[in-house]
Amino acid sequence: MKKNITYRNLEDTFRLFLEKSKKGSISLERVLKILSGKGKDFIIMLLAIPFCLPVQIPGLSIPFGIVIALMGLRVLIGGNVILPKKISQKQIPAKTMKRVAQSGIWIIKKFKRFVRPRMEQFCHSPIFKRINGLVIIILGLVLALPLPIPFTNLIAAWTLFLLTLGLLEDDGLLVIFSYAGLGITFFA
Repeated sequence: MKKNITYRNLEDTFRLFLEKSKKGSISLERVLKILSGKGKDFIIMLLAIPFCLPVQIPGLSIPFGIVIALMGLRVLIGGNVILPKKISQKQIPAKTMKRVAQSGIWIIKKFKRFVRPRMEQFCHSPIFKRINGLVIIILGLVLALPLPIPFTNLIAAWTLFLLTLGLLEDDGLLVIFSYAGLGITFFA
């Protein structure tokens, strides 16, 4: 039986999944088990990263958006993530995992000097956990919309990225910025 790791920081987590991509595909369920408590936020970030890039992978918008919205629902109501078996057993291909992990490492290196634990009540208080869950649901549904217009998911994806980065690194200021990003998503 493989044991869970303790979450240290985001860059190390992406490096772990870059290594795992060399061994083959991995299921969403396995990612959750490996990361235990921080798994929800990491998977949401992982699923948002392909939409943060100018060149997007076709066919991911609807399934990834739905999974993000379902995970946001679990954040909103609390408890462990319970995904439908069909979704939880879905394998993330090694090539996709490698590309996402490499992109994640690159992006995290750019943000590293700005991200630090601060204003942690926006990450951990019960009311803000619910607000964050609602924001994740809304952004997941926006990503799931099959809009044929280029770059329509870019703002929503970056907003999700900032929110989950803030939650993973206990940076409440990034969480606040993500609330502003939600507003921009609807007015852009």
